[in-house]
Amino acid sequence: MAEMPPLPPLVARLTEERGLPLLAEAGAGQIAAAGGEWLIFLPGHGQNHNETADVAVILPELLGVFGGRLKAAVAAPDLEKSLRRRLDGIALPALVAIRGHEMLGSISRVLDWHDYVDAIRHLFDGQRIAAASNAIQ
Repeated sequence: MAEMPPLPPLVARLTEERGLPLLAEAGAGQIAAAGGEWLIFLPGHGQNHNETADVAVILPELLGVFGGRLKAAVAAPDLEKSLRRRLDGIALPALVAIRGHEMLGSISRVLDWHDYVDAIRHLFDGQRIAAASNAIQ
């Protein structure tokens, strides 16, 4: 098994200081079964995206705006690869919205603050039809 590249410092801070789980694909089913609403951060492992640090700083602030409604995790490389494949190769860094076993959609790259808040509200509060390919196992 290949060694995981080190997380960028601000992403590592999310897991080490803020307690966000580093979520491998094998663990994704556990959070899905636990339920709740999640933002999964896809930092672009080993790709050195300029905006990754920005999203790492913004994510805790977004969680605060939603008053504990949302949980968050950082995707490990295998989960990131799997989610990108399911979402047709979305641009990184990205946040993927998940409710239970349903993948609701994603937000790529850095947005203006109000656009983030509006997009997250739309993903979690908007009506959608669940597709089998969007199920988290």
